[in-house]
Amino acid sequence: MTVDSPRSKRIPVLIIVAVILGALVFLGFSNKQAIEDQFTIWGFTPTAEVTAVQNRLQLTGEGTTAFLASAPTLESSQRFNEQCLNVDHSDEGHVLGCFTGSRIHLFKVDDERLDGIVEVTAAHELLHATYSRLSAGEQEQVNNELEAEYERLKPEHPEIEERMQVYANLPHASFVNELHSVLGTEVADLSPELEEHYAKYFTSRSVILDLFESYHSVFTAIQSEATDIEAQMKELGDSIESRSATYQTDVTQLNADILSFNERAAAGDFRTATQFASEKAPLEERRVALETTRAQLETDVETYNGLRDRLLELDAKSQELNRVINSGLAPAPEIEDGD
Repeated sequence: MTVDSPRSKRIPVLIIVAVILGALVFLGFSNKQAIEDQFTIWGFTPTAEVTAVQNRLQLTGEGTTAFLASAPTLESSQRFNEQCLNVDHSDEGHVLGCFTGSRIHLFKVDDERLDGIVEVTAAHELLHATYSRLSAGEQEQVNNELEAEYERLKPEHPEIEERMQVYANLPHASFVNELHSVLGTEVADLSPELEEHYAKYFTSRSVILDLFESYHSVFTAIQSEATDIEAQMKELGDSIESRSATYQTDVTQLNADILSFNERAAAGDFRTATQFASEKAPLEERRVALETTRAQLETDVETYNGLRDRLLELDAKSQELNRVINSGLAPAPEIEDGD
């Protein structure tokens, strides 16, 4: 029987310890994001307003983790602009939220007419956060699905392509990242693959879509009515202009014919009362017809002016709503008192 020396016993123990440490390092590296997320969540206390937004989104566990690990804030314009200063967007777009690479910042919109806009913005930024957590391989797969769906949707839904013009100046990778957020929060009936992907984060994506439609319809209703009024004004304005020109010509001709009739009457050209009456009657009929035309033109001008006033109201309403969501309209910073 042989007896191992103390040195020979330590060798396998060291090997076991090394294997365990290696496994722990591997697990720590492979779960680095999950560990960081958990530490962030432990150190983050959402405000009541942020919690209310989170509850309306109806997130899954994975969605909740990504949302809270992004330490979301809901802020007024001055503070919000400081956090989202470097957001790249077109001049036509309003910045209502940003994901700075680790945190979500949301612009506070209190207008009841735009209920849901903060929540949809939060969902949009959350999808940036979840996208950033995908591996390179997962991103490539999702990107392929997103681009294929975008190409499928564009022919029948040009509004989606118009929506993405806000991001047209971005690099392709950033554009697809934005497409991931836009399709997930604003477009219904996506491919089964994308629906399955978004279901990882939202228990019911239809909730997000309903919120989007709720506030988006406020803008589309204004635009639709304005477009309809502009078409009515164009048609009515052209008609008034054309009929007014004809009316003026007919009035000039009638006045000339009446003058000629009166001159003939004064000269005794009419030999009988019957002849006088028979030539006067057509002139009177023309006069009555022109009076009717004038009255109709006046009515149409009033209608045109009413349409114009309504269009001005819609424009004012649109500008007001755009001011509400314009985070760039920050109040001037206060000047601190000197010592």
